[in-house]
Amino acid sequence: MDVPSKSKADKAGDTLKRFVRDGGALADAMADDRLRESVATVQAWRAQYGQPLTGAAMGLRSMIATCGIAARPTQRQKRLERIIQKLARPTTTRLSTMQDIAGVRVVVPDVASLRRLQHHIEKTWNIDNTRTSGVVIAQATSDYITTPRSSGYRAMHLLVKYNERLVEVQLRTTHQHFWAELSEHVSREIEIELKAGEAPSPIADFFINLGTRVQALDEGDDSPWTLGLNLHPWGGQMLEVRYGPLGPEEPS
Repeated sequence: MDVPSKSKADKAGDTLKRFVRDGGALADAMADDRLRESVATVQAWRAQYGQPLTGAAMGLRSMIATCGIAARPTQRQKRLERIIQKLARPTTTRLSTMQDIAGVRVVVPDVASLRRLQHHIEKTWNIDNTRTSGVVIAQATSDYITTPRSSGYRAMHLLVKYNERLVEVQLRTTHQHFWAELSEHVSREIEIELKAGEAPSPIADFFINLGTRVQALDEGDDSPWTLGLNLHPWGGQMLEVRYGPLGPEEPS
């Protein structure tokens, strides 16, 4: 299938959004013959992000080396199921304006390295720089370190445009990445969207507290601590996080 127009992509996305909001299961949407054309259209829209994603990752790899940081970029395209799931949330997001279909993540050792890389990206990919090789910053940087999300999430997000397609760049410290990976683990285990604000209060409070501990670690406080979370009421297992000077132990 050729690349669909924005209007066709949005129409397909809206069809799948309504199906899920009306109680339809994601797995059924993928298998329903009546939705086959809509699914194929969304797949085709998603597929066009492959080349911009690779190009952005290559540019980041070069900038990481220039900054002398021990890190490497990892890239991912949001899965079809996750795209539909995000469209079905109670927001006004439409497929053609979704900003994180393509994403590159860089996990760096500390906040100083993160800030150094951030500033180099902003300088290199500035729209006024004629040597950007087609990549430009698309909007102001989202600084979730200075102003964390209500969930406790911390990172730096930059949105760049490569060949007219948006690619989200996430910069995290190793501690911030630990928080994000653990939140994803819990979301999968008890089938909630923690980052979307769906977590019950005890779980939400745990991750807000964990986010505060992560910030302290990034500021140099390596005193040991332990946090526990009982997931039994939501069908999960007891979670205990222990952190010491050498970093996190495997959650038990």
